[in-house]
Amino acid sequence: MKVSKKKGRSVLKSRNITICAVVVFLLITALTLMSSRYMSRCIDRENTAQSNRGELSDLGQELADASDYLTDEARKFSVTGDIEHLYNYWYEVYEEKTRDRVINSLSALDPPENETALLAEAKKYSDTLIKTETVSMKLMLTAKGITAKQYGDSKGGRLAEYVSIVEDTPLPEEYSGLSPDEMKERSREILYDSFYNDSKTMIMSPIERFRQALNKRLDAEVESAAAGRETALVIQLVCSASVLVIVGIVLIVFESLYVRPINDYSESLSKRNENSAEFDLSNVRVSPKGAYELFRFGELFNRLSQILQNELKKRETAEAQMRQAKEEADRANSAKSDFLAQMSHELRTPLNAITGYLYMLSNTSLNDAQKRYCTNINTASENLLGLINNVLDFYKIESGSLQLEYTDFDLVKLISDTYSIMESTAIAKDIPLRLDISGNLPNFVCGDPLRLRQVLVNLIGNAVKFTDRGEVVFSCKYQETKGRSVVIMFSVSDSGEGIPQDRLESIFEPFIQSDAGVTRRHGGTGLGLPISQSIVKAASGGKYSIEVTSQLGKGSCFSFLMPFDIAESSQVQSENGTSQGVPVEKAVILLVDDNSVNLDIESEILGTYGLQVDTADSGLKAIEYCNSHSPDMIILDLHMPDMDGYETARHIRELPDFGLTPIIALTADVVSGIEQKAYEAGMDGYISKPFRPDDLRKMIYKHLHIRREMPEKATEQGDEVFDCVACLDALGGSKSILFDIIKRFISEHGSDQKYICQHIEAGNYMNARIILHDVIGISGNLCCRKLHESAKALSDILKSDAPQNADTKDFEEQWEKAVSRLEEFLQLDDDSMVQNAESQKNSQLVKELLDLCKAFDISAAEYFQQHRAEFKECMEKTKFRQLEEYINRYDLLSITQSEDLWR
Repeated sequence: MKVSKKKGRSVLKSRNITICAVVVFLLITALTLMSSRYMSRCIDRENTAQSNRGELSDLGQELADASDYLTDEARKFSVTGDIEHLYNYWYEVYEEKTRDRVINSLSALDPPENETALLAEAKKYSDTLIKTETVSMKLMLTAKGITAKQYGDSKGGRLAEYVSIVEDTPLPEEYSGLSPDEMKERSREILYDSFYNDSKTMIMSPIERFRQALNKRLDAEVESAAAGRETALVIQLVCSASVLVIVGIVLIVFESLYVRPINDYSESLSKRNENSAEFDLSNVRVSPKGAYELFRFGELFNRLSQILQNELKKRETAEAQMRQAKEEADRANSAKSDFLAQMSHELRTPLNAITGYLYMLSNTSLNDAQKRYCTNINTASENLLGLINNVLDFYKIESGSLQLEYTDFDLVKLISDTYSIMESTAIAKDIPLRLDISGNLPNFVCGDPLRLRQVLVNLIGNAVKFTDRGEVVFSCKYQETKGRSVVIMFSVSDSGEGIPQDRLESIFEPFIQSDAGVTRRHGGTGLGLPISQSIVKAASGGKYSIEVTSQLGKGSCFSFLMPFDIAESSQVQSENGTSQGVPVEKAVILLVDDNSVNLDIESEILGTYGLQVDTADSGLKAIEYCNSHSPDMIILDLHMPDMDGYETARHIRELPDFGLTPIIALTADVVSGIEQKAYEAGMDGYISKPFRPDDLRKMIYKHLHIRREMPEKATEQGDEVFDCVACLDALGGSKSILFDIIKRFISEHGSDQKYICQHIEAGNYMNARIILHDVIGISGNLCCRKLHESAKALSDILKSDAPQNADTKDFEEQWEKAVSRLEEFLQLDDDSMVQNAESQKNSQLVKELLDLCKAFDISAAEYFQQHRAEFKECMEKTKFRQLEEYINRYDLLSITQSEDLWR
């Protein structure tokens, strides 16, 4: 048997043990099978010998009986002369053949030569006895004169045959000459004399000796078979005992080489970990033992335990490093958050001053150039604010803190407002923006209108930006209803440049655009689409996302599904009038801000609302003021030294009579959690800087419950169909601007009344409401009050539960009156004055553009884009296209040197 040596000791392999056990088992099994077979053969031999013994006894008795039968029949015939006894005799000899059958059966036992000789001798004496008996029967037949002919066919001819056999037997000479009586006498004497008896005895003597010899031989065979059977039994007993011994040895070996080592291993593991809450294998060692495999297992276990111990030490070191790295990352992330918050505050604070002063400046008397400057400054500040908001939104998305604010809102109004906002952008590029609404959109839904508008503005703005010809289609489609929820599909398709297929996925990655040249041509940070994608996924719980299909040179289509809960009710309050100099009750506002510039501009803006404003430049002064005054509202900056806005608000809330005083947070911090912290500090609202004056005004009016009203002069004087005086007053007296607005209204919206009626008649109430929304806004701006009121009333009916009851008769009547009055205004006798004013304005536009080009100031391109519509209107089509091409190439020199361009 092969063994392996480990550390000076021999170790049996399980394979060798198994082979040995199998070989021994096979040997014992073979011996057992062979002994069983041998025993079976011995038993068969013994049974055969015993069977032969019984058969021999039966044959001997049968032979004796047959001999006695023949003697008896022969004697009866010799005494009675009855031919029947002769027949029975020879029937036994020739038909039954008992004697021959017995001797043949004995010969079939394959006896030895001596036994065969005895059988031959017995047969010899039997034949002699038959001859003697035949002579006796011949004498009787002769004496009685019986012949074969006398019996003919008796007994089937056999009797005649048997008689003929006896007749053919010759009689010895000694019986010749005897008389019939003597023959009869002599026939009986022959069968009873000593010779006959000796012959009969001599027949049975060899048979008896044969039987004795056969019995002796059979006894020997039985003894031999019995001895073999006993030997086989002994072998089987020895094999059984060997099996028991081998099983015992196997169990001892198994216990020694397997069970005991495994128990020792288990005990070693249990002792090392019984007092430990966690199962630790790193410090466990076992003593290798047992069979080769278990011995090897013990060695490998110790080796693995050592490796595990080393790895645990490495892991502990790595975990310590990871903890340190995480702490550093957390500190870096916190620093980034602080930096973003600080940068947001620092950027928004001066931007707030710019926006505020710009608002104040725009409400003063300005000439056209100054108004244009204000418009450009406002556009730049809005762009800068949008950039800051995008960066902050991206930070919120990256940090997982983007949250949606759900509220009930008018979905149709949001769609219409978005369309109106983006329509002006599309018009500036001379690109048609088409709105397509299909399906039964709900009136009011619950969602985040601000974020939805942000996504739509972003997608429509991109479509307009990247489209130079063709059109942009903004579609809203009802998709499905699930219980109290509705799914709306929004899509924006354009006929612009298109996006390569291999860039479709990457455009949703931050700071990525479809082409590097896009940034140079159109600008942008590459954050709009990633932010929009994140908003859509957040609003749908990750179920929906923005899908895009595109084909180079043919355009792109961006679409997404968004779920909304159907709102139970929603009240949309529309505000009339303008935001300048609204007469309100003399409410007292306490304005708290540590920045003096912001304090000045904010107090001036609040003053334009007719509010009395008191100021404080710190939280402590605000608390001192509140101890002696009772303002109606407190507007509080959150970012102040010594005491921030949160702590200031808490102290103010603790003062008597200040539990319900509205406190509005006003801060440049817009990072996640600021609004929640403001509410937790006891504040009632939150506005981020730079704020839009209208947003601040709405917040103040909301919390002070002030209702805005139209100026009295607007309701008391002027034409209700078209108040030209009020309209010119609102436009600063500029008739040219008014003429331009009226022309655009008639050219772009002249068919709105027809479309509205067609939609209502076809049951497309949502589309009718969209168009009505624009009509309401434009008619209000043009001071067409009757049309404004009629359009608003019709829109309210369409919003109700029974839009089918809408009657357009009054609306159609007011539309015709308003449009007729506007067209009459365009045909006034002072057309020449308007044309002169327009010519003077166009000359001023060309002069300022040429001045910028001569100075090689690239802001000439921005100036052109700001006044693109005006240049297009006053120039021939081919010249305008030539100028636009020069501007796009920044070829300022060609603009100044081209004489044909300005003829």
